[in-house]
Amino acid sequence: MKRLKLAALFFGLFLGATGSARAATLDYAFKFSGGGFSGSGDLFVNSATNVVQNLSGTINGSTLQLIAANSSDLYTQSGTGLQWLYNDLFHKSGTPFDNYGLLFSFGSSVVGNIYSIGSQLYLSVSNPFADYNPGVQISMTISQTPLPPGVLLFLTAIAGLWFLLGRKKASENGFAVGRPRPS
Repeated sequence: MKRLKLAALFFGLFLGATGSARAATLDYAFKFSGGGFSGSGDLFVNSATNVVQNLSGTINGSTLQLIAANSSDLYTQSGTGLQWLYNDLFHKSGTPFDNYGLLFSFGSSVVGNIYSIGSQLYLSVSNPFADYNPGVQISMTISQTPLPPGVLLFLTAIAGLWFLLGRKKASENGFAVGRPRPS
């Protein structure tokens, strides 16, 4: 019984450690449309640096993929020579992306960048070329995704099992609730 409780304790600590690591990343749902483009998905943002770590979703039915940051904040698409400045910095209030924007790819090697000029958001894409500079105006909604209620239910179940294991051990030692302790 002691080994089982120890295993449950280590399992709980493992869940707590992975949960705290995951808590460092916030999840935001997004939707945008404009200029013949529409997209939706999720942004995964580092809560300390506000940099987008990953994204999932689609634009016009094509899957999005984040383009990894580099030290120069400049991306040049091979074959076309088109360039974008980007820093993948997310702002929780106001305009979600600055003038450098969020860089990603979709479809068959199409590069896109959502950025702002003032408070207006633009989507700059490599194909069609006409939508490269300055891009098309888009409207975007972003909302933080709450923690799923199943996680809290799971943690409550773990705590309940821990309590029941403790009562069972007390019962095995002859200390049941409602009975006087033997002398």
